[in-house]
Amino acid sequence: MALQLIDDLTDFYEDIAGRNHNYLISSIYHEGSEAERASLDRVLKHRAPEGPQVHLLYRESVSRVMDHAIGRALSGFALLEQAGFWIRQDTAMTLMCHLFRLRGVGHLLALLPKKGRGRTAVREARV
Repeated sequence: MALQLIDDLTDFYEDIAGRNHNYLISSIYHEGSEAERASLDRVLKHRAPEGPQVHLLYRESVSRVMDHAIGRALSGFALLEQAGFWIRQDTAMTLMCHLFRLRGVGHLLALLPKKGRGRTAVREARV
């Protein structure tokens, strides 16, 4: 799930143009501010395959989706750790930070909410 959310951050415009499901779009639609929803309506109307960087238009929603993605991933890694796998929470967070960077959205790590599972974990990972 977490990897799909990262993918949805990077494929926002492509998913709109291709009429594909996208978690960020859904999050903006259902939980975004009025300004974010109005911006999304304009983007959906034109269905262009590219546009301004999503974190510039939808900062609050990107932050929320990132926190959710990292929180879900850390929950999954915690279950694996409880089952005896080698990965610990600090290792899991380091891995998540690397995945954001590999996908080309490492700069978005700064957008994690001040409070929340993802933000706390990023500070602890010290990457």
